[in-house]
Amino acid sequence: MSFLLRAVAVSLVLSLFVSGPSAAFALTPPPEVYYPVAEEPAVQAVVGTELVSCFDYYRFGSTPIVFRGDISTVSQGGSIQFIGQITNENPYPIKEVGIYAKVQQRWTDEKTSFGPHIVDWFPVEEGITLKAGETKPIAFIWRVPKNAEPGSYKMALFVASHQRFNLQGLSFTNDIVGGFYNFKVVGDAVGTTRFDIDGLEVGGQVVHQTAFSPQVDTTGPVLITAALTNPTTKPVVGSVTWTTYVWDGLREETVLNRYTESITIEPKSVQQVVYRMTSTGKTVYYVLGEFNSADPDEAKSLVSIRFVSNVLSAPRINYLGVTENLSGGGELFACVHASGKKAAQNVRIEVSAVGERRFFGILPGLSLADAQYEGTVSGEIVALTKPILNTMQPFMVSARVYQDDQLIDEVRIPYECGDFQGPCSPPTPFPVSIFGLLSMVGLVLGGVVLIVLFRIRAKVTKGNENTTLR
Repeated sequence: MSFLLRAVAVSLVLSLFVSGPSAAFALTPPPEVYYPVAEEPAVQAVVGTELVSCFDYYRFGSTPIVFRGDISTVSQGGSIQFIGQITNENPYPIKEVGIYAKVQQRWTDEKTSFGPHIVDWFPVEEGITLKAGETKPIAFIWRVPKNAEPGSYKMALFVASHQRFNLQGLSFTNDIVGGFYNFKVVGDAVGTTRFDIDGLEVGGQVVHQTAFSPQVDTTGPVLITAALTNPTTKPVVGSVTWTTYVWDGLREETVLNRYTESITIEPKSVQQVVYRMTSTGKTVYYVLGEFNSADPDEAKSLVSIRFVSNVLSAPRINYLGVTENLSGGGELFACVHASGKKAAQNVRIEVSAVGERRFFGILPGLSLADAQYEGTVSGEIVALTKPILNTMQPFMVSARVYQDDQLIDEVRIPYECGDFQGPCSPPTPFPVSIFGLLSMVGLVLGGVVLIVLFRIRAKVTKGNENTTLR
């Protein structure tokens, strides 16, 4: 049943991407697809005067990416070049934008819950800043492995900011993509060693890569089993690497464990591989399995297993940003949701915006915005917002999420005037406000007064000493 629901949602998403940008880019992701939904209805009361809907600010599909290949058919061992562009359709800037690619082989035209074979996964470009409405070009090359299986392929792209906030497509899926280009690989070499994607299991459950993430008991070790098939008449020597992440596979800092083992697969055979993952108290795990041949020019094979703890729930920051109208005052917003099976209790959300340090870094920066929420957070994505004082100087926004007074998640984003539309005032040697200037004058005058008083006291003391001596 869950697969059918997801299939309908996925079909809607993909049909919108294909039918045209005006429909697709107004889309918000179905909750069942985007994140685990909490089960407690009472927590809906959190959306009120303190928290609002995140989708009043954040729009999934708002960074359309359009690209094409220079050829539609490429030979084994050849290269295909892609060119295109990415646009920020949000009314505010986006920092640290990354574009990521998955190369998928379509072995059948029929849709299945196991998804396509993944033969490569790599970052196209990272660290992009996009102003509101700005478009930037992209270009990259993919080199086809010399033994790539002949057939139909798809170059699928995903867009995320800060290696965590999905903007176009969902990077932890194989079916909800931000844009794609179909091409064919031709050649005489046949038979590529790869994972058997319909024989993948986690915690005793079959993994359907285009269905909902399974809920797994994480109170003990979790076993992941897979099979590698060698269809050739020669033994294949290589390695299998298992990398365990929190939530998705974009940030190296979220890696919990990485394990590599050497493997030899006999001709015309299937070899089982097992990975024993130790739970670390997280709510959502993403495990990436990667087979690499000893020959780096040969094809690789990847599988991803994403699952949810059935016993834990914790808050997660879904997005952080600032609206565009800084010349007249904008708005700071941080989106949060529960990332487990149930609502997250005893949550504290803190957001702030602080200007850069003043007077050559001696004085702290001015507080431009500051807000806090305490309570319960459900699977519904909500936003804590606060008007931000207008400024032409650099500033830092931050969001912190606590549970039971323990820091769970934190994001910091630096901004400067040039990130926004409109003119910027020229930089000053030491940017200060009127309050800051008065503070510095007060400090200087206070220092002068203290020095004068000290000298007067010293003279009086010396005079008294002289009188005593007489």
